[in-house]
Amino acid sequence: MRKKYRNISWTKYPLSGGDVFYPFHIKKSKGEVLEFIGFWDVAKAMYEEMARQAELSGDSACLADVQNKLGWLLHKQGDEDNALKLLNQSLDYYRQKNDRNSLSAVKNKIGNIYNRLGEYKKAQECFESSLKLAEECCDRCNITMAMNNLGNNLGDQGQYHMALEYYQKGYDMDSLADDYLSASIEMGNMGWVYLLLGDHQKATDCWGNQVIYAKKYGDRHSLGIASGNLSAVYISQGLYKKAMEGTQLRIKIAREMGDKKGLCVGYGYLANIYKMETEYENADLAFVQAIDLAKEIGLKFYAAVYLFERGELFYEIGEIYKAEKYCSDSLEIALAINKKDTIFRCRLLQAKLAAVKDRAEGIRLIRGLLAEAGQPDQQAVINYELFKLTRDDQCRKEALELYTQLYEKTPDIDYKKKMEELERSN
Repeated sequence: MRKKYRNISWTKYPLSGGDVFYPFHIKKSKGEVLEFIGFWDVAKAMYEEMARQAELSGDSACLADVQNKLGWLLHKQGDEDNALKLLNQSLDYYRQKNDRNSLSAVKNKIGNIYNRLGEYKKAQECFESSLKLAEECCDRCNITMAMNNLGNNLGDQGQYHMALEYYQKGYDMDSLADDYLSASIEMGNMGWVYLLLGDHQKATDCWGNQVIYAKKYGDRHSLGIASGNLSAVYISQGLYKKAMEGTQLRIKIAREMGDKKGLCVGYGYLANIYKMETEYENADLAFVQAIDLAKEIGLKFYAAVYLFERGELFYEIGEIYKAEKYCSDSLEIALAINKKDTIFRCRLLQAKLAAVKDRAEGIRLIRGLLAEAGQPDQQAVINYELFKLTRDDQCRKEALELYTQLYEKTPDIDYKKKMEELERSN
């Protein structure tokens, strides 16, 4: 009688003692729930067992399905090699079957791996292909997922306004469909753009909204991300106690879930909090943890950022050789992935380091960066550093004017400190 009622949700595989049936799609759904609420290791074990069962049964469709699930979970845990292997295996099956919906979803996932590794061109190709397939199938979920990822990829390359357009389109579609959880994730990504554009209030609103929906739906991963991201705003505002609370939650959730990227980012926030509070030894330890994790799982974007920030830390405490080393390491990665803001910051730090040994050479190098300084904050910091080296009052006035304008838009504590220093120097 069991065979009479068996359907696609049931697959058999031979064992001694006869055929055994198991509910593949029910187990897959259970694994998805476990993954969603943060029990990644339990979900992983379930997916691995399902893959063995599907392989024994010779069920290629179920095997491709679970390879897709397991590959994505391994990516989230930082195992990119095995993740890419499994996702490409499922991709091959979906190509053979011309399953365009599934092809769209898998290409999105593969694109995320390339993005994490800093291979933005390959990632862009995957996301654009995924979007085209999803639009052909009128699949709203895959459409908005591709738009979200295109936004991430462009944002990582400094194309903030284009990124915001993709996030907004995805957010509008998901909101119209009453898919508030997906919409809150897109809103969370918009928060990063607003922060980088200097709009702290909009960034805070976006992440606060994401926290509400993450708690409502039990999405531990998104809760950790949003809580950590709010720390970035609090750090820039000098609210270190609130920043520490969000950072500790980010680290706690990431550790419980086995989320190495989350841990990496959490340690990065922690390092910056300690740095701002002049707890330099603790800051350095946290930077080491963040950098080691970034290197371990191929996070070139974050490795470049944290190597630079560690170099800047050593510059502040006068350890010039170490500052030069970590700045150089950061610049090498930033150039490889064309991370323009970090390239600029590294070159400015190199010029300041040069000035320690040869003041005239440092001034020459800093002046040379003016041609590259397209943003007001870059122009401000160049004039500020030139004033410190030359005591040229025109540089002081230009820096003060720029920082005043920046602070009116963005109440960043670094802007405020520099304004006060420049005013005292009058």
